[in-house]
Parts: sequence; C-alpha cells; structure tokens
Amino acid sequence: MSHPARIFGTLHPFVESGDILGRTVANSTFLTALIDADYFDEYHFFLANNSQIETLERFFYNNYPKLDKKRILLALRKDLPDAIIKNDYFCFHLSDSIADTAPLCALRNALAKNIFPVTGVTHSLSYVRYLPHFLAQLWQGCTVRDAIIVTSTDGVKVVNNIFEQLSQHFHSQDLKRPELKRIPLGINTKMFASPDSKEKIKDKEQARKRLNIPQNSRVALVLGRFSHYSKMDLLPLLKALQRAISLGLDTKNFVLILAGAKDKDDITPYQIQKFAQKLGIQTILKESPSEEEKKQLFNIADIFISPSDNIQETFGITIIEAALAGLAVLASDYDGYKDLVQHNTTGLLIPTIGFSSTKASDVLGGFLFDSQYHLRLSQQTALNIPLFAEYLIKLVNNSELCIELGRNAYKNALEKYDWNLVIKQYINYWEELNAKGISQAERERLKNISHPFNHNFSNVFGHYTTSQLGDELLLKRSEFGTAFYNNKDFPVIYAEIEALVSQEFLKKLMFVARKACTVKELRELFFEYNKIETPNILDQENAEFILLWCLKQDLLELV
Repeated sequence: MSHPARIFGTLHPFVESGDILGRTVANSTFLTALIDADYFDEYHFFLANNSQIETLERFFYNNYPKLDKKRILLALRKDLPDAIIKNDYFCFHLSDSIADTAPLCALRNALAKNIFPVTGVTHSLSYVRYLPHFLAQLWQGCTVRDAIIVTSTDGVKVVNNIFEQLSQHFHSQDLKRPELKRIPLGINTKMFASPDSKEKIKDKEQARKRLNIPQNSRVALVLGRFSHYSKMDLLPLLKALQRAISLGLDTKNFVLILAGAKDKDDITPYQIQKFAQKLGIQTILKESPSEEEKKQLFNIADIFISPSDNIQETFGITIIEAALAGLAVLASDYDGYKDLVQHNTTGLLIPTIGFSSTKASDVLGGFLFDSQYHLRLSQQTALNIPLFAEYLIKLVNNSELCIELGRNAYKNALEKYDWNLVIKQYINYWEELNAKGISQAERERLKNISHPFNHNFSNVFGHYTTSQLGDELLLKRSEFGTAFYNNKDFPVIYAEIEALVSQEFLKKLMFVARKACTVKELRELFFEYNKIETPNILDQENAEFILLWCLKQDLLELV
C-alpha cells in the first residue's frame, strides 16, 4: 500500500429489506458501485441494530464472497466513538443527509484525529418534519469539509432555499452551513442492449409476443407508484389522451401500459384503466412488476410517459431507465426531470404551472399528514394539457422522431449516469473536500463547540414549474369546460379535495370564463361568490387552488 489506509465510514447500511422503493434501489446500487470501484482499503459500518448488521452480512456473502473480510467492519453505533478516536477516516458518507448528519459532525469535532469530510445524499426533500434536521446543520461546528450531495439542479435550489428560510426565521445568517454539490444518481447501464442492436430488436419482439401486442403497435409505458398524493396524478394523462383523440390520434394501433405498485385498497389504477378503455385505448395494467418484468415492459415500449407533479419527487430514476431502453421520453417540465430530459433532443417536456403563494399550506403542513399536504400542493400543479396532447400525437404518429429521441437518450444516459462514472464524481469530490485546509486553531475551536422549526412551499418549490399563476394571466374555459357547463361531461374530484371544489361555483366559473378573463378577475369572482369581503390567506389560496385545479382538469386553458 503506497498511501495511508483510506477508510470509508458510514452510519447507514445502504441495503434494506422490505418494499423496493426508488430510495432503496439508489442506495443499494451506490454501495455496489462503491465496492466495485475498489478505491477504499476498508469499509466501516456503524449500524443502529443487529438486524442491519445481519442484512449487510448477507449482502457481502452473496455479492462479494472473495472480498477480504478484514476490509469490512460491521459494528453498532455505540462502537463509533472509539473508532473515531482510533482511526483516520477518509470520509463518512450517509445514505440520507437528513437525521444523522449534525450529530455525526459534532461527534467528529469532539473526538476525531482528523476533521474528515461528512457527506450525505438527498432523496425526497418535501417533508415538513425534515426542517429541524436541516436547521441542525446550520451551526458554527459545520466545516468546509461538510457537504450535502443533491441529485438534481432543482434539488440544489430547494436545499439552498431551505437554508435561507431557516436562516431568516432564526436570524442565523452568520451560521455556517454545509456545501451543496450536485451529483446525479447512477444506474447500471448494462441493463439494456443498444437500441439499434439485433439483441434489442429480438428482446422487443419476444416481449411483445408474451403480451400479445402486435409488432407494429405504438406502445406507451407509464411506470411508477400509483399514488396521486405522493407521486403523480394520472388524470391529466387521460385528459391529454382525450384531447389527442379528438384531434385525430389513431387508437387502433396504440397501446397504453400502466405499471407500478399501489396501496392495498387503492382502486385508482383500475379506474384509470377503465377510463382509458372507454376512450377506445387498449390498456394493460401491471401491478407491482418484478425487476425482470419491468425490463420486459421497457423492451416492449416505444414511448415513456411520466407526468410528475409532486414535490415529493426530486430526481426520477425511471427516466434514466427509459433512456437506457432507448425510449422517447414524454415528461413534465418539473423538478429533477429538467436535468434528465433535453427537450427536443432526448425527449419532450410538458410545461407546468403551479402555486405562487402557499401561506395556508405553509401553516397546515405543520399538523397535516404528509400525504395530505402533498396532495393539496400537487393538485395545484398543472400540466399544459393542450401541449401534452400535441406531444402525444407527435410521438405516436412519428416513429422516426421516437427512434431519434430514443437513440439520443440512450447515448446521454451512457455518458452521464453510468454508476462507474458517477462513483468517480463522489471519489473526486471527497478528495477535493479533504484537500481543503483546516488549521490547528480551527480544530481546537471545533472541539469546544457544542451543538445547540413553518415551511414556505412556494418560495422553496415554486421554481419547479415552468411558470406561476400571475394576476394578469388570461384564462378561458376549454371544450371540456363547455361540456361540463352543459352537463355533457363531468370532472373527477378526489374525495380528499371535495371540500375545496364546489360544483356550483364551477358552473359559475365556466359561465364567466366563456370569454377570456384574467386570473385577478376570476379570483375576485371566487371571493364574490363566497361572500368574502376581506380574504385571509386560506381564502386567497383556495381561490388560486380552484383555478389551478381547473387547469389541471382541462376545464380552463391558457389563452
């Protein structure tokens, strides 16, 4: 060994049992890439319980039977103080940047021989309960070697907005904070063959035969957790399909596949399937597909659709999986998707519009369940339905465009998201952090420092959408709005938001909006209808909520 032992430390197992979620897949594949890179001489895990130790023991036994056991330390967290005193760690990295970062830094400052970098990666960022943990990282014990790894550009903005929000509330602008570094999630790029390879063509033919899908069909895949309150609402997809059909979308050779996990008693996926079938679209529903089944679905498809609208989403690994499968991606212009899809090059991005103020939700978020405020906010995030329909027709009718976008997406995924490349970004960054100087005087100061909550959704997450609902924006009722006004068609109103959507007011709104009106005029109409003379923050947001919800449901459209 020509260099001092490089020791990687962590408090997290990275490998978990239970449901397969995006976070768990990201963490386990990170660990595999880290071990495969073989940069570190030792790997020390200080875990919360013996069950986590047993899980990791199985992981290494099954995946790395020849790895020298002396290079792996599986211990409990109670063993951490002694280990920090004894060893010179190269870095500690956490599979989540939320709960354990500040306590670890405080322990390091008090006991460690060297001030090693402490980093952690973000996943979802929208939970109100995370704010105290972020606040804990604003303190004088934070060093130039401490950082949060954020997976998307919009995610970096969110974390920075959170720190700014907390600093202003607690008058702590002088407190130190961890550095923010964008490093994307990675993926095993060997999952799929090249889009133009004989192997890929064969895989596609065989996969379609298994599901009795004609080889000349245009197949669109939607893959993700079926949850309108925590992932994405699929009703805008149906509205876009409905529009597209009225504009000439050929449904005879079009197949829609809906795949993903769902809550036990949730019947929404079946309702979505029935709705699509009533439109004349052959629709296949696949619940909780295995990894092998997911691969087959990607092989079957030509187009991947992901209309994300929830602030709980940050990155979107399925976009990269679809790119590797050589699919043309149609996704919302939202959150981390902006990084992953290059509009008109690797896919098409659907413009979104969302909240400009969330003062009521900011207050309500403190005591509502996560799913309740996520739903409240996501129902105020609308995709541009007319453009959604236009892009659908473009992709379904133009096979050459699909192929070109898919090829570009595949190449882009290989160049940016292969785990072998991403893990090098981590290693280079840890080296960079270690190179930052910390004087002896600073080390002494750190040793003597002891470690010492409402969310503003619109300020923090408002930039996710392409634009916001401004006073002078012009809206008018759509064809669907006219059909609703004439009792020929009706919108779907989730039970959870029935109290926010008055059908009587909707009728009034549709009548007034038969001609273009400004948002300000329609907001005043809401106040007048509800006899509100002095609107409070809840009234203000409810007025905006109903307009955005109408855009989302295609009752109103932008002029």
